[in-house]
Amino acid sequence: MSRRGWSSWILTATILSLGTIQAAEQKSEIVVEVKYVVLAHDVAAQLKQMRLLGGSKTGKDIVYLSDREMRHLLEVLQSDVRSNVMQAPRITMLDGQNSTIECLDKQTISKGATVVQTDRGIALSALQETVELGVKLNLRSKISADRRSVRVELDTQMTNLGEDEPARFTIQMSKKSADGKAGSVVNIKQPRVEKIEVGRTLNIPDGKSAVLPAGMKICQVSERVCPECLKEIPLLRDLFYTTETHPEVHHLFVMVTPRIVAPREKQDKRTQKKSAKKVSTRPDCCDFRTPIYPPVSQCGEMDRAEPDRSRVLRAMGPPVAVRGIFETTRDDIHIVSERIVDKIDPPRFYPLVGPAQFHHCHWKCTVSCREIVTGSYPFAFRWSRPIVHVVYLDTDHLHSVASDTEPKK
Repeated sequence: MSRRGWSSWILTATILSLGTIQAAEQKSEIVVEVKYVVLAHDVAAQLKQMRLLGGSKTGKDIVYLSDREMRHLLEVLQSDVRSNVMQAPRITMLDGQNSTIECLDKQTISKGATVVQTDRGIALSALQETVELGVKLNLRSKISADRRSVRVELDTQMTNLGEDEPARFTIQMSKKSADGKAGSVVNIKQPRVEKIEVGRTLNIPDGKSAVLPAGMKICQVSERVCPECLKEIPLLRDLFYTTETHPEVHHLFVMVTPRIVAPREKQDKRTQKKSAKKVSTRPDCCDFRTPIYPPVSQCGEMDRAEPDRSRVLRAMGPPVAVRGIFETTRDDIHIVSERIVDKIDPPRFYPLVGPAQFHHCHWKCTVSCREIVTGSYPFAFRWSRPIVHVVYLDTDHLHSVASDTEPKK
């Protein structure tokens, strides 16, 4: 091949590789969160009545929850000590890419025994098997054409040893030896291996969580029991209690939450549009700066806009919290704004601004919400109460005036 042919071939390969890299960079990214939840039978029945879990009463196997419903579900699980939540690492993948997470531990268990012949005679050899215990997760995500949902192919496998007492089998080598002694007896424990597999293909709306059942298992639960006459006495009931173990049915659920990540360029443009729109409709985005509006005749609804929700919440101040002892959060926030002062001064000259009119605006904002206090010291507690705050805000601003108007000096 001539030098010209080699150079054209190299140029074509370079262009194809650059096109492949650009196509890969243009692919959208998806962030997937997977949680494994184990909860008791009564808690599962309660959540099914609240339509937070699928079942026979709801009429469908899989439910799709919003972020608010998901937070409510996790709050119910945190209030029950028997419930366990395990979250896999957050996975970020390209559109159509496969991803695998393995959290496994190898353990050797006995399956049985066999008789082998050695130099010293016949001996008993145990049959052992290596089992991988833990969680194995395979995911493949694909964004729909309208970018409103994600098609998730889920394949997960959970392997664990049973919590009940391992089964035992006895092997007697011989009935009696030559000197009349009893023969040797060998006891071998054989633990039970529990394996749960879930393989589903789900079409999940962007940002929502799919909750699907993965099976049931019987667990041994320990419970403290004390006599009825001593239940109300704090010290004596701790001295005379007994621990009882009984089987209980636990349910296993898998929660999958996919989120589409917008490309950085589109995301920057979107944030710029939002910020520009926010400046035009909410010019009071800076709490300590007086904005300048167009003339009063051109403002319209912009001049009558209520204070921004974020500004009202900032004026309330952060919730009270002591790190390590208790935390305070607010939920179900509802704001009612009422304008109590609306006055426009005549035109005058302002330095660095020019002729303008000063518009006095004074608002009374009534914030009703539910305050939730949670803590863990000296004991775990949770307390909620409805509260009402009244916040007064000044949204004073200037209106520019045409130059032909004679301002006051």
